[in-house]
Amino acid sequence: MKLNALKPVHINGAWVQKGQPVPADVAGYDYEAAARRGLIEEVDGGEIANLPTADQVSTPATSTAEADSDLQTALTEQRQEAERLSALLNETGAKVTNLTKERDDARARVTELRVEMEAAKADASALAEYREVVGELLPSDYPSRKILLDNGYYTVGTVAAATDDELNALDGIADKTLAAIRKVTPHAPAEGE
Repeated sequence: MKLNALKPVHINGAWVQKGQPVPADVAGYDYEAAARRGLIEEVDGGEIANLPTADQVSTPATSTAEADSDLQTALTEQRQEAERLSALLNETGAKVTNLTKERDDARARVTELRVEMEAAKADASALAEYREVVGELLPSDYPSRKILLDNGYYTVGTVAAATDDELNALDGIADKTLAAIRKVTPHAPAEGE
């Protein structure tokens, strides 16, 4: 008899995997029951029969009990493997869900950044246009800058156009401060002045 495993079979204390040859000379193994359960087949298509031993003939229930025990063991192991794979699948699904959310959040942030970038470009364009018309604001280290800004003198051009009397009239600007301002920005009288 030449036997082949159709499913994993526990025989003679070891597992024989599907497609592997099954030993045909294990005393006490119920080959007929294994064939009925679809665990093994005869390669040449012949009939599968148990070995003719006195032990087997006198205690057929023992062979069935062993086969049932083997089958129960295989089912338990397969159930445990299925539970492990199910847990792994759930864990992988959770990771995929998290990665999908992170990707969607990143896409939303990229969209926000694009909108902010377009707004910044518009602001930069408007500022450049403003500077072309009005000129640069007074530098941060300009003498008495806060006083000048508070009184409407925002650019070097407006300070240059102001007379000494106009600047001297501002609260907080005296002769010494006016001299420091004029050292940086001399008076530039308007045409006809």
